[in-house]
Amino acid sequence: MQREKQISRRSYFARYWQLYAMMVLPLLYFLVFKYVPMLGSVLAFRRYRPGMGPFGTEWVGLTYFARFWSDPAFWRACRNTLILSLLNLVVNFPIPILFAILLNEVHWLPFKKVVQTVSYMPRFISTVVVIAILGELLSPSSGIINLLRQQVFGRQALYFMNEARFFRIIYILVDTWQYTGWTAIIYLAAITAIPAELYEAATIDGASRTQQIFYVTIPSIMPTIMVMLIISVGRLLSLGFEKV
Repeated sequence: MQREKQISRRSYFARYWQLYAMMVLPLLYFLVFKYVPMLGSVLAFRRYRPGMGPFGTEWVGLTYFARFWSDPAFWRACRNTLILSLLNLVVNFPIPILFAILLNEVHWLPFKKVVQTVSYMPRFISTVVVIAILGELLSPSSGIINLLRQQVFGRQALYFMNEARFFRIIYILVDTWQYTGWTAIIYLAAITAIPAELYEAATIDGASRTQQIFYVTIPSIMPTIMVMLIISVGRLLSLGFEKV
């Protein structure tokens, strides 16, 4: 019996060896770039000195952690990270869902493709370029926002990038512009997978387009929404500092 199992395993491997070969590179990637660097975490518990290596220095335990936690800057940074992450979640999580639903209602294909292309492109712009564009738009001397304030509303120019009260708003709006279209791809794919029979049945029952969205579209993509919500909540404390 044991010999038969070994033969069946060998035959299975011989039959699907291409699939195992395809797994080698991803496994090597995670091993080399994800797991091996974790060995460097031992430096957090040692008094590291260059040239002595990570294991040849004095073991200090949680000394650096205690010093870090007792620093007021840590709690300020933690509070700001949580506030920005929660605001980003509350504002930018539902917007791609709404955008995907509205885009699905567009039936003129050329216009739909143009909107998709325009909304996806910001995702491929580097953070450096995004900040440069933002600096030009919000410039107190030549920015379009300040020109509108001065010429249309008669207000004085503001240096938005230097005002602390505008930081969170600018950060959230930039994320909205950069990631709404890209994230909407997932929801749009889930919407297109909804069987057409459900919409036909709703139409026969007299449901309007708005009712079809609330009673057919949203319930059908709810599993996708929940998965994306779990992923977003799991990234609450991994807020990037590139834009900051």
